[in-house]
Amino acid sequence: FFWFTNIYVRERFHMKTFRTSNGTTTLLLQLLITNISYRHVTAENREVGLDGTLLDDKTSDETIPASKNASTESENEQCGLYLAQSSIPNAGLGIYTGVHVPKGKRLGNPDVCVVITDVENDVIYEYSWHPYDIGAEFEAESVSGLCTGLGMAVNSHSGLNNVENEFPLIDSAGLHRYTHPGAGAITYYHNVEARATTDVPAGSEVFISYGEQWFVEREAELGPIPLQIDYALTDHVSEAIELYLDDYGHQTSEESKEHVMKLVRTIITDLMPKVSSLLPEKMEDVSEVLAAGSARYSAPDSIRSLDWLQTNGYCIDNMKAGPSTIPDAGRGAFATRRIQEGALVSGSPLLRFERDKLVTNSVFSEQLVLNYCFGHPQSTLLLFPYAPLVGLINHNSKSPNVEIRWSTKEENNEISIWTKRSYNRLVKASKVPLMIEYVAKREIQPGEEIFLDYGAEWEAAWKEHVQNWTPPADSKDYVMATTFAKLMEDQPIRTGGEQEEDPYPENLITACYYDYEESYEQYADAEDEEDHLPIFMQVWEETDLLFTCHHHLRPCLILTRGEEEDGETFYTAEMYNLPDTT
Repeated sequence: FFWFTNIYVRERFHMKTFRTSNGTTTLLLQLLITNISYRHVTAENREVGLDGTLLDDKTSDETIPASKNASTESENEQCGLYLAQSSIPNAGLGIYTGVHVPKGKRLGNPDVCVVITDVENDVIYEYSWHPYDIGAEFEAESVSGLCTGLGMAVNSHSGLNNVENEFPLIDSAGLHRYTHPGAGAITYYHNVEARATTDVPAGSEVFISYGEQWFVEREAELGPIPLQIDYALTDHVSEAIELYLDDYGHQTSEESKEHVMKLVRTIITDLMPKVSSLLPEKMEDVSEVLAAGSARYSAPDSIRSLDWLQTNGYCIDNMKAGPSTIPDAGRGAFATRRIQEGALVSGSPLLRFERDKLVTNSVFSEQLVLNYCFGHPQSTLLLFPYAPLVGLINHNSKSPNVEIRWSTKEENNEISIWTKRSYNRLVKASKVPLMIEYVAKREIQPGEEIFLDYGAEWEAAWKEHVQNWTPPADSKDYVMATTFAKLMEDQPIRTGGEQEEDPYPENLITACYYDYEESYEQYADAEDEEDHLPIFMQVWEETDLLFTCHHHLRPCLILTRGEEEDGETFYTAEMYNLPDTT
């Protein structure tokens, strides 16, 4: 090891000073050991290995008291969420919190997800969530979930992720397909809450985990992005440098310190280039890395001043969801505070879609997302706003209280250029920096529903739909699975024999949670009578996340039901695989 250190130094720098410095040798040994074997503890006290896997998957149950700043009841309180330029270079916009949010508390107000089915689209792919994350995997063969607000406008930073989205509620907002012409015109995936996974100081940019594979897959496009383990290793290297300074700094000249730091960065660059990119140029700056943590040090603007946010950002927590006052509209957006005439209710970035590329070959050829887009009848260009809750602003031509306009902020001065460009340039661009603003036409009171005039053509089309609407065939007895589950939550699951006498609704099937792993031990229990092939059996096991992940659901038939001595109900079930599994 000493031989490697000395040879490496001599070959790269030809400086005997480094070979003979005991302090430098100690430092290099610490750094090289870091590369060979290392375990660190994250801010959540969870040990992580070099490959980024959790070695001790135990989370803290500590409850942090709520902050008084988190109140949203007063019309004059500090804005809770801002949309502003992200602290990540070239990442566009991001979301910041305007108040301190304790760990476990909610950020902003619950939002919705809009499902897109059986469409391959690069824009959708970049902004959507996996159907398992929202419980939409049974909607179609291919499903994407566009979760507005903190599901789409939030960036990801492997070292600073501080929120996670919870599973949505799924219901039709009281619109039954047999009695309401608006059923099916709205998304059923709602009440998506974002919770803080750590204490989030006021002014912090909000980050959510995309999964580190997201960055690995895009390295050719984005370049090498540090992952969680890289930040952990950088912290460890910085600690080693700080230890060197404590022991030998008083004996080392500033020139020698500069040479040592250059040597360290050279070695680290060869071994761990992402870590090298996170280290400071000067040794005296290492203390700042340790004080802030390498992740925060690498993104110094990830905590902004409230003055900066108020000047450069949009307040985006002026609305919350609730049952609309308009029949057949389902849910609506309501003011959380008094909003003065001419004030901004929200600002929203826009995704652009091509209408003709949202058509599928399935029975349902039109996508639900069309109901959430702005467009022109003579153009195939569609614009989808995705700021929090703007998709719940309903139509009212008689008394609208907001109107929309292009963004007027100076940092969005490219909008005037983009709005004059041709359709072809718009649809071919990888990113289009278009933004709109929702402006109060008059004073809006807290709790008042927000309305926008969609236009005369939209209103005429809706009236025609209502006038000609007839209930779908066999829809009278339809019941959503989530609704039925609530009705039957105190009842045992019926066996196959019981369902012959008392069947479930035709649109429902029984499904069982089952975590299938090929590595589980299998054994041949019997032979299939026709093909004489062995039948493999596996023991059903309950895991930590079994009942929280929809991708563990498998269609099943309940064979028998029994009761344990302690009163717990147990079942014997015949499990079936999903079509795309083995």
